[in-house]
Amino acid sequence: MAKNWSDGKFMESGARAFVTYIEDFAKASLSPEGVKDLTVEDKAELERGLKTLRPAFDELAKCFLDPLRDSAQSRAMYGYVKLWELMTAAFQIGAYGIVTDSAKAFFAPEIQRHMIDAQAAKARAANSAQAAERKAKLVEAIMAAASEIGVGKTTLSASMKFALRIRPRVQSQLGLSLDKAGYPSVSTIKNAISAIKRTKVKA
Repeated sequence: MAKNWSDGKFMESGARAFVTYIEDFAKASLSPEGVKDLTVEDKAELERGLKTLRPAFDELAKCFLDPLRDSAQSRAMYGYVKLWELMTAAFQIGAYGIVTDSAKAFFAPEIQRHMIDAQAAKARAANSAQAAERKAKLVEAIMAAASEIGVGKTTLSASMKFALRIRPRVQSQLGLSLDKAGYPSVSTIKNAISAIKRTKVKA
């Protein structure tokens, strides 16, 4: 063991291997099976930690340890040892320690901010998916409405006049009431037709 600890490469590779070990531990907890036992808050914290761990390690090594390789290699390797010990101690305390009220109060604002950001991102993704689905249905309705009057994709007109002409049929295809003020508007249909015409015609 003493020989290994005197080996600089072992010190660095050992520290990096422990980063991988912690990552694997987190990934296992976030797996479909492991995530069942996590609260929403715990899952958010674990994901944040997994995202932060390796970049933080790499940045510390790049800025403070690696520059010492040529001029003071022993100090660089000593730094990897201490970094390894720090991660090990933090991991053990985190696994078995009790989170005090003061610790919760200290970290709560940051955790809350990350949770809010995650929820906002999830909402944006959901809205984007809904918008994409709505757009796809509109395109299908336009093509079906155009087909009813003998117009194909290559002969679609992106004019306001044509959009106004097929609008009632489009609304009917979408299962909507024929409402002059409702969705989709004439301009919405016109813009959708323009987008359709920009796509390549499939053979």
